[in-house]
Amino acid sequence: MIRNLKAGLLAASLALVLTCLATGQAPPASNPVPPKAPAGPAAPVADAPPAIEGGVPAGKLTDPTRPSPNMKDALSRQINPKSAAPAPGVSPMALRGRVIAADKPAAALLEIDGRIYTVSKGSVLAGANKTTIRVLDVTASEVRLEVSPTKEIVILR
Repeated sequence: MIRNLKAGLLAASLALVLTCLATGQAPPASNPVPPKAPAGPAAPVADAPPAIEGGVPAGKLTDPTRPSPNMKDALSRQINPKSAAPAPGVSPMALRGRVIAADKPAAALLEIDGRIYTVSKGSVLAGANKTTIRVLDVTASEVRLEVSPTKEIVILR
């Protein structure tokens, strides 16, 4: 039990030191009690940099999750939607089932854009963006489709 506690404390202190080294901050002091201030009035420090939220001096650390000004500029640029025609793409499709019989041609159930189609070898379907989907083959292990005009072959298993 004590060994596990020692190992846990060692791992936690090692993680804290590595985090402090990675962020450029000094590790916290081992004595958590702050020293007592002198009895006289505190003199203002003229050379202290302005502090930002969290008490970190300005310009020392930056938030890695906030984009730089160059990145903000790149993200804010809008692509002119009238400048390019919509690219033909493959509609979302899924294989929902296959029907294989000894004396009949194989068939498959395809879901394309939320609609269910029953297809067999040689079937042609109209897809989105003026594409056509032609069934090349239906076997027990896969359904092979060709998407035109890109001539892309899609295999559904």
